[in-house]
Amino acid sequence: MSVAPCAIRRSFNCGGTCVDLNSDSTNCGFCGKYCPSGACQSGACVGVQTGDFVAICMNYRAMPGAQTKLLLGNSVFLPRVAKVRILAYDQYADPLVSQQVDTAIASAALGRQYSISRVSKSHDVPTLLSKSNYDAFLVYEQPNAPPGELSNIGSLWASSLESFSYVGGVIVMLDGGQGVREMTRLLTSTRLFAANDEVVISSSTYLQKRVSTDAVASGLTSQFTCQNDTCVFETSVASNSDTSLVITEPANDAGQGRPVVVHMTRNAPQ
Repeated sequence: MSVAPCAIRRSFNCGGTCVDLNSDSTNCGFCGKYCPSGACQSGACVGVQTGDFVAICMNYRAMPGAQTKLLLGNSVFLPRVAKVRILAYDQYADPLVSQQVDTAIASAALGRQYSISRVSKSHDVPTLLSKSNYDAFLVYEQPNAPPGELSNIGSLWASSLESFSYVGGVIVMLDGGQGVREMTRLLTSTRLFAANDEVVISSSTYLQKRVSTDAVASGLTSQFTCQNDTCVFETSVASNSDTSLVITEPANDAGQGRPVVVHMTRNAPQ
């Protein structure tokens, strides 16, 4: 009986299971190839180092102010390299918004060197995204996705994004609560950040910096007004040694506020 081909490029049926040979640490490059480090990139075993994931509930459609540009710059330039190579996914993005994001990055670069390469097909991401080629993976808000598609894409990407972050890659995802409003499904299905929903808040809302020592918050004032299309994440995720709720809405009576910006450090399991 013939075996149906797997949907992902460089994926094969290994012992009855469809695996991505680009990023599966137990089938790295070919079936049965185990990586002692637990990290596989582009079909080769690699060493591990701490990576980062940043979720920002802003899409940057509106002209960003100094604080929100700095916030984006702090996130994208987390890699400590001479030139940050960014792979940016734009398949279901609003082209005008993605251009505005790129402009904000250029303004926040402050002389730092970087490049942005676009990828417009979700199935190409697992093949392209390796630390040898890129330092950061940027996902613009995807308001034009067909209903249900972002959840499928997140599942498709999950192992590749996990592997990329375990070798020091930085992942930044933007959400503004617009269009299909399913970015939280993408976040959750990638297994990076469990978010139940996003709620758009008023542009007159003052945002609060909660963790001043976090690199994503560097240089930000303790309080600043949000831009249009700012939202908060509905999530049960709490601060811990690996997770910072960097920016939140104003605190409620219980002294808490829902997060606008979440920063997680990513380490491969020992």
